[in-house]
Amino acid sequence: MDTSPRTTDRSIVREKENDGAHSSGRQVQRRKEQAMKFIQTISFTSSKMDEMRKVMDDYSAESGGDASGFIRSTVLKDRDRPNAYLVIAEFESYEQAMENSARPETDAMAKKMGELVDGEVTYGNYDVIAEESS
Repeated sequence: MDTSPRTTDRSIVREKENDGAHSSGRQVQRRKEQAMKFIQTISFTSSKMDEMRKVMDDYSAESGGDASGFIRSTVLKDRDRPNAYLVIAEFESYEQAMENSARPETDAMAKKMGELVDGEVTYGNYDVIAEESS
């Protein structure tokens, strides 16, 4: 197994109208293998979401955007299931997400959040293979 650091090729292939683009006119971006973004989802239920948000806000303030490769996170509330939430955390790469996960601050936040959930937490790990925008 190659353990040497991979360089990140940030080039993007864009398909344009009449060159294989979607008939809707939207641009489709497909990332080359080396530049693959990574998304982790965290699904949980909690009747203590105000406390959960405070833990997340405190972590953001304390880390000061110091997480290498972190792009953004989004918190979603399920309309059909009370107290069900999904966090989407986006990173430049899987490797950078794992580096962030190994940080003591991240571990401490995860433990605090774990105390506020009602039941199990489910994680999903996804490579971004295409992005679309209007």
